[in-house]
Amino acid sequence: MGKDARQNKKEILSYTQDGSKVVKEELLHILCQQREWEEEVMALFASKKAAERGACH
Repeated sequence: MGKDARQNKKEILSYTQDGSKVVKEELLHILCQQREWEEEVMALFASKKAAERGACH
């Protein structure tokens, strides 16, 4: 999937929800190679954090 990252972008970003250490490591490797995705990835992580904060209140 990392080899065709641009074609699989939506699916790759969906794996941010996965808790597996192996998946997280592979996801990090793929995302580090896709610098042009930086804004979307940062927005995704910010929205996840906001959702978690909202769930705590």
